[in-house]
Amino acid sequence: MARKADINQSKEIRELVKSMGRDASFRDVFGALKKNFEGHKFNENSCKQAYALGRRAAGFTRGKRVTKRKPGRPPGSVGRPRKVETSMRSASGGNGILQIIRAAKDLIAASGSTSAAKAVIDSL
Repeated sequence: MARKADINQSKEIRELVKSMGRDASFRDVFGALKKNFEGHKFNENSCKQAYALGRRAAGFTRGKRVTKRKPGRPPGSVGRPRKVETSMRSASGGNGILQIIRAAKDLIAASGSTSAAKAVIDSL
């Protein structure tokens, strides 16, 4: 590995990238670096990172593009909210239980007591 005191690896790679131009591949730059400093052992991954940053610094690449989110509601949320279905049936429709209960309440009110309402139902 290259020691920090000996050479500045990133600086050397940046200079090689600028001198070789836009069409220089990593292998070309890495080979030239090894030729210039024959006694040193370089970490290939560190050199790849310095190569990519050197190309960006030289203006050969634009870097990663990030699209910003537009403010406001997310797409698909325009208009009324969707109706959420639940496991319980709604009170207005359902299977008519609420209507039956209301009819029984009206019958009790009309007959006067629950025992009179039971007698009316039994007579049917």
